[in-house]
Amino acid sequence: MQLKYHHDPGHGWLEVPMYAAIKVRTPLTKISPYSYVGFSKSEGVILYLEEDCDMPIFMAAAAAAGLKLSVTNVTHEDNCFVRKLNHFPEWSDEAKQA
Repeated sequence: MQLKYHHDPGHGWLEVPMYAAIKVRTPLTKISPYSYVGFSKSEGVILYLEEDCDMPIFMAAAAAAGLKLSVTNVTHEDNCFVRKLNHFPEWSDEAKQA
């Protein structure tokens, strides 16, 4: 699977279609509100997983599922468009324990 890693001078996010995150059983309740959510006409809901905590959660799930990934770096000279998207929702403590 080909993915994009967007980064600007301050931070970075891995662009992952929601269907791919679900397919590899990414534990979505562990994704923080430092990640973002967008939409693509061709891919549907897109997660932009924050590089430090959330991206490794998906990468571990993908590896466990045997999904081969190829990541392309996309450099943004100024603030990346991702910063203007909606934050990933924060989960309640009850949902995190489920």
